[in-house]
Amino acid sequence: MSTENNFDWIPFYEELAQILLGYKDKRKELAALVESIFEGIDVKKPKLESESAFLNDIDPFTVFGLFNRQGMLPENRLSILAKVKEVFAVQEKVPSAFDGIPTVFPLKACYYNFKEGEGDAENKDIDTLWNLFTNALLYKENQTVENVDAFCNSYNSSIRIKNNAYGKITIGLYWIAPDFYLSLDSRNEPYIYESKNLPDDIVASLPPQKCGFGAEDYLKVLQKIKEFLRSDRSTLHSLQELFYDAWKTSSEDGHESEEKGLGSSKKRERQYWVYSPGKNASNWENDKKNGVMSVGWGSIGDLRNINDYEELRSKVKDFWGNQESSYKNDTRCLWQLSKEIMPGDIVFAKRGMKKIIACGVVQEGYEYNESLAEKGKDSYIHCCKVNWVDVHDYETQGKFAMKTLTNITRFKDTVKDLTEQYDIEVPSITEPVSKSNDPYSREAFLKDVFLSEEQYDALKELLLRKKNIILQGAPGVGKTYMAKRLAYSVMGEKDEDRVKLIQFHQSYRYEDFIVGYRPSEDSLGFEPHYGSFYNFCEEARKEPDKEYFFIIDEINRGNVSKIFGELFMMIEKDYRGEKVLLPYKDEEFSVPPNIYIIGMMNTADRSIAMIDYALRRRFSFYDVKPAFESEGFKKILQNVQDERLNRLVQIIVGLNNAISDDGTLGEGFAIGHSYFTNAEFETNPKWLDAVVEFDLVPLLKEYWFDNKPEVDRWSETLRNAIK
Repeated sequence: MSTENNFDWIPFYEELAQILLGYKDKRKELAALVESIFEGIDVKKPKLESESAFLNDIDPFTVFGLFNRQGMLPENRLSILAKVKEVFAVQEKVPSAFDGIPTVFPLKACYYNFKEGEGDAENKDIDTLWNLFTNALLYKENQTVENVDAFCNSYNSSIRIKNNAYGKITIGLYWIAPDFYLSLDSRNEPYIYESKNLPDDIVASLPPQKCGFGAEDYLKVLQKIKEFLRSDRSTLHSLQELFYDAWKTSSEDGHESEEKGLGSSKKRERQYWVYSPGKNASNWENDKKNGVMSVGWGSIGDLRNINDYEELRSKVKDFWGNQESSYKNDTRCLWQLSKEIMPGDIVFAKRGMKKIIACGVVQEGYEYNESLAEKGKDSYIHCCKVNWVDVHDYETQGKFAMKTLTNITRFKDTVKDLTEQYDIEVPSITEPVSKSNDPYSREAFLKDVFLSEEQYDALKELLLRKKNIILQGAPGVGKTYMAKRLAYSVMGEKDEDRVKLIQFHQSYRYEDFIVGYRPSEDSLGFEPHYGSFYNFCEEARKEPDKEYFFIIDEINRGNVSKIFGELFMMIEKDYRGEKVLLPYKDEEFSVPPNIYIIGMMNTADRSIAMIDYALRRRFSFYDVKPAFESEGFKKILQNVQDERLNRLVQIIVGLNNAISDDGTLGEGFAIGHSYFTNAEFETNPKWLDAVVEFDLVPLLKEYWFDNKPEVDRWSETLRNAIK
């Protein structure tokens, strides 16, 4: 990694954090110093209070936000940091590069809020942020129980500040201690949970991805990721390398759009585009003659040199000479042309809003071709090579957006209509490259999952017979890990394209799962949006001889009857293949026979104790229990050879017996074995201490929330076992 990136910013950031710590009780002095940073440099101070107010209070995270905003030009960033070095007498040199640093939106770089109609900041917000800053640095230096509690309390208070979700707060923590804290921003979180760059067992050991990570969940993620980075299994060895790899991955897979965040890492399908070759197709004859599709804004320069969306928007604003407008469509057009259009995509040229004049196949991706330049600053030199295979006019029924470039792939009816009107022979370059999947057998499952041969055979037979099963069990028994490997073992290979994992929650709806209407991109109305299950069924329909597995985590957290709607009956084995009319488009739809549904359910969740009867009738339930007595887990103990772990496991077995005998709990609340299957004893001797302190003790507090003596007794027993 060292040859590809530069992390020389770390010492500067760490020293600045320590310097700022000295200003906790001198906040007005700090605010005055921040004002002075922007004196004498040609960089405008971001808005931190009202336009007329002089800055009189500030938190340390906002200080870091001054030079970690999205879209900042490198020269502006360096100017600010050079002045920061001077004002705060930082000894470390000014960074030469900024690899591995997350940034925040410019309008959200301020971490505190203002009183309504006044210039003064809400002091309680700034107090809260200073507490987090102080406690975070203390916890970094010494992980005592007192410091853990202080950090957790101030963290949970900070993410409740308006506009400060966990992503923004963890970015701030990473800035001040980049070798200790993990940023769960819009790049890192999808990279960790969804990109497949981390082993499945690591991802399965993490708290579930959800709308917000509280302090305990955040520390669990932090602990697990750091363990993985220290292990021989990881090619990355620091939090900075992880973020940098997440950045590279998102850039390769398709950079985040303005609205949606990180691009998808799934296999890319052919895309369909409509573009306007100049106003009223004024540049069409040139494009046809040159075998290209081209757009203007030529003076912006080669778009291959611009890899930041906000930087591109800034250049578009400079082009038009107006910094107030967003230029959303212009920026998105240039981004899509240079980053998203690929060879094999289909392009339709349009004139006006209703007439298509030609259809072509993209031959080569983006090119900055100055030979196409003509007089005027709007020269059409941003282009892709296109083979215009069919040129004739076609009047469409509907209207296209008043934009230069639009991706119409999701408008299935429009694509079908246009492809029927034009003679398109798609060249072989558009066909997906065949891939080879790793084989996965019954023996591989038994090696990975702590089930006996008889248990596996019974589980597999149940899934194939019923087609819908739910794995239910206590926290930490490895339900998600088991579900994916069960799917692999039935398929005989690790084919990720035939396995889909989602998570239900209270806000999950039929419109997310099957189909619903959402505002169209051009804001001219609404368009159908197909959900995860609908799209997965369509993929499975293409390969009827292969098994497809739809896995639903936390299945009982959603309103299952409403989410499935009229398909709730159609998922039953006897109704597979039968068609039902979808209400949104009067479209007939069926659930293919080759789809298998695996749900997971946490039996220790008090908030969802009642299960929909219809759910019970359509699914078979399989109990997943702690596997401390299994041969597979015993082998782990033998391989580790750690007396502390052996003692702790014996205590857990006794604790599970007590939990099972408790009339208010039961065996559904037992502690699972997966807490102890990812140990890195050689690289992290304190691993067991972290499991006890951050996983088990909080769980006991939740279980026996009304029985403090029992919590204290078992907590002390667990701690004594690993001394």
